[in-house]
Amino acid sequence: MIFNRKRSRRTWQAIFFCAAVALASISPSSRAELSPQAYRSYQQDSPEALTIKVKSVKIVEKKEDRVTSSEVTAQAEVTSVTRSASGLHPGDTIRITYTLSKYDQPILGGSQPDLLREGGAYPAFLDKTAGGTYAPAAAGYSFKLVK
Repeated sequence: MIFNRKRSRRTWQAIFFCAAVALASISPSSRAELSPQAYRSYQQDSPEALTIKVKSVKIVEKKEDRVTSSEVTAQAEVTSVTRSASGLHPGDTIRITYTLSKYDQPILGGSQPDLLREGGAYPAFLDKTAGGTYAPAAAGYSFKLVK
């Protein structure tokens, strides 16, 4: 039993010291990245599985206390449809909106979607929002395939 009262005070001090050193040695830049299976599941469950060609991208940056947020708005043409809960067809134009956050100090969490580039062609795993735009549905793998 780990909490045995028969251990000496010096032994407990050594245990707590080792625990403190172990916690302090954890890198603050480490990320708790999701597994490829989690991203694959997000892609399979996304309401919209498309291929898109980006026509235009607008980025509005906002610096807050410890984070820089980039509001991304992209206009894209649907070039192919694997599935579409909203009834999209090749040739349709959609608006994709999402926010990228860059923190002064790294935080734990899964990856963010890639920044779409004008003229780029991407697989797109999306969800239609209440406002009629589309948003990433597979986090960091919303615009690329899981390998």
